[in-house]
Amino acid sequence: MALPQIGYIERPGRDRDDLVTLLRHHQMIPVPIISTTEYVEARSSVDVDLLIFSIRFGDFSPMELAREVQSVRPIPLIILCDFHSPVDKIIALEAGCDDIVSTPYHPKELIARIRALLRRK
Repeated sequence: MALPQIGYIERPGRDRDDLVTLLRHHQMIPVPIISTTEYVEARSSVDVDLLIFSIRFGDFSPMELAREVQSVRPIPLIILCDFHSPVDKIIALEAGCDDIVSTPYHPKELIARIRALLRRK
């Protein structure tokens, strides 16, 4: 079975490096995506099994990205965020996000959530 390819949109720095290390450690192939605009423009040629999007870095809102992602080629979408309002989480989920992980997150929890979504795919 091929290793899952996990696309991620996260600003360069420690958070991004930690995410790449975590994915590799758990037998997943990290696929860097420079920006949400790049992903939306090239989504038909970007072949990932799941997309992780950090709202701290995106040039789209989570809701806009979820709608864009799901409109062409639906793939599981995890949002990394610091939402404090249940209303914001509900709006993101209703827009098409599959999961929302609050930051800072526990690495094992994020991996478990990724695996759960990949099992459903």
